[in-house]
Parts: sequence; C-alpha cells; structure tokens
Amino acid sequence: DFWCAHVVYLVTFLVAILLTILHPPTSAEVEAFLSLSPAYLSSSSALQHLVVARAAGVVHGEAPSVLLAVAYHESRYTLVQRTREPGSRVSCGVMTPIPQSGCSAWELTLAGGYDVGAKHLAMWRTHYPRHTRLAYAGGGGLVRVCARGPWMVAGRNVCSFERDILTLAREIDRALKKAGTS
Repeated sequence: DFWCAHVVYLVTFLVAILLTILHPPTSAEVEAFLSLSPAYLSSSSALQHLVVARAAGVVHGEAPSVLLAVAYHESRYTLVQRTREPGSRVSCGVMTPIPQSGCSAWELTLAGGYDVGAKHLAMWRTHYPRHTRLAYAGGGGLVRVCARGPWMVAGRNVCSFERDILTLAREIDRALKKAGTS
C-alpha cells in the first residue's frame, strides 16, 4: 500500500511535468519572470523554474507563482540550498520546507525541491487554509504567535512572511500575465 501510493504519486508528478513540457512557458513569460530576479536566474534557469513550479503546482494544487515566491524568499532559487535550523537541523532545497537532520539527493534537485516544498505547503493548507504560507514558515506555533501581533527577530517582522510571499506571487502573476498578452 505504501509503495502503491508512492508509485501513483510519481506517475502523477511525471504526467504533470509532461503536460507542462508540452505547453511550455513562452519566451516572453521566461523573460518577464527573469526580469524580476536577474541576479539569481539565467534565461535557462528561469525556464526550468517556471516549468517545474507549474508541474508541482498542478500536482499539489498550489499556484506556481506562490511556489516561485517561496523559492525566491527561501533560497533565491538556489537548488542545493542548505539552511541551518535550530537543533542541529537543516532545511533543504529550493523551497527549504522541513527542518530535518540531513538533505536527500531528491530534495536538492529542481523537481525534488519544488515537489517537497509544494507538498509541505499543501499539508499546511489543510490545517491553516487562511494562513498556509505562515504555517509553512513556522508551523502552527508561528500562526498562533502572529495572531497576537508582530514578532520581531533581528529587526525583522517574522509574521510578515505570508504577506511578503503573496505580494511577490502577485508580482510574478502580473508579469507573466502581461507577457502572455503582449
């Protein structure tokens, strides 16, 4: 049963990638996305991020722009990102979703990074539909702390994560929409 679920999941993800490849982002969309983060992306990597974020979005029911915004915030689109976390843990991959003892090879690939991150985001959506991105950043504890007001860490309001992600996602959506209609 365990393996059957994973095989079905893998097939679904591969079909989503195939569908995305058959209907790839236009060159105008790639250039629009690239223009938002030219210091971190090349034309080639912008195309790859768009394709894989769209596939992960299809599989996990999340807007690709949100996945791209989280990837920008967490790693600046770095595939092999390893972020140190409290308790001798590390968060891995382009979306750095889950503090753990180490990184798997899958998490440090483009597809794996978006897949694991989007799956983690989808899990939090079931528990905190109004604060999914905030729960992604720090679990239910962060959602509860932020319900009381701003939480300042090193001069930064940690509770602004959700707003920051949604603002960047809207910026990505606007750029892609404009590129699609030009």
